[in-house]
Amino acid sequence: MAAGDINSYGTPVVMGNVWRAIASIEVDDTHRAYDLVPKGTIVSASVSDTDGAGSAEVDINENAAGTTDNGSIAVNGNHVTVNTYNVDYTFIM
Repeated sequence: MAAGDINSYGTPVVMGNVWRAIASIEVDDTHRAYDLVPKGTIVSASVSDTDGAGSAEVDINENAAGTTDNGSIAVNGNHVTVNTYNVDYTFIM
């Protein structure tokens, strides 16, 4: 995978009207957006660096331009090299 790539894992788990899913994304120090839920709204998202070398800031329901875009996350990494992050997110459809 390269910076900007996304890989979803399995089928989302349903908890009432809230869904939970996990994906893997590639992040570097470039501000990027990932469309995780094309027809939904993200309620929460957290990232963890699987490489252990960096940290990232995540804004939910926002695109790379910084405007509202339901179902997307905007991510800022702090490391110039590409790191793999797991994204654990909940959303409603």
